[in-house]
Amino acid sequence: MATIGAPPFNLFISNVAGPQLPLYTAGTAVTGLFPVSVVSDIGGGINITVLSDNGHLDFGILVCRQMVPDVGDLADHLHDALAELTERTTLNAPTATARTAGARVRSTTRPQPAFTPA
Repeated sequence: MATIGAPPFNLFISNVAGPQLPLYTAGTAVTGLFPVSVVSDIGGGINITVLSDNGHLDFGILVCRQMVPDVGDLADHLHDALAELTERTTLNAPTATARTAGARVRSTTRPQPAFTPA
């Protein structure tokens, strides 16, 4: 039986454009949409899904704990990079619109249990 070699990539990135208007459920404003995807042994050990909604970006980062044990560091670096990008793009802007002035980075990372192989 032939074996499959290592995949030519180790990272999947998806960008899903969501509605650019406020959403409500049962009369309550939706404050975040949390993208979820999968990782597999066929492809990469990291999946980053970005979902835009109402002028905001929500990030979902899923990893294989055996391949990426420091996913918290990845989330921290992403947060820092987005803050730097926001600073650099608004620094020389002639005027900030209400949409960009209210932009914020939302982080919802929470500790996950350590992976225990079966």
